Amino acid sequence: MTTTTDTGQLRYALIGTGARSQMYLDALATTHHDVARLELWADTNPGRIEFSRRHFTGAGVPEPELVDAERFADAVRARGISK
Repeated sequence: MTTTTDTGQLRYALIGTGARSQMYLDALATTHHDVARLELWADTNPGRIEFSRRHFTGAGVPEPELVDAERFADAVRARGISK
C-alpha cells in the first residue's frame, strides 16, 4: 500500500517481512530511499521482523512504526495510506 507525502515522497505500509519482502525492503532502503519511505510494517513472526529491522535500519533509513498485525488495516487507514 502506498500514498504520497507533501514532499512527493511515496509512503508505504508492509505486512509480512518474510523472504519475498526483502527485495522491497532493500529497494526502499537503498535505490529508492530518496523518493519513498516505509512508514508501517507488521508481521506475526517476531523473528522475521527483528531480522528485517536489523537489515533495513542498518542501511541508515528511519525505522518504520511496528504495528500489531491484527490492527494493521486500521493503522494504514489512520495514516491515509490508500493505494
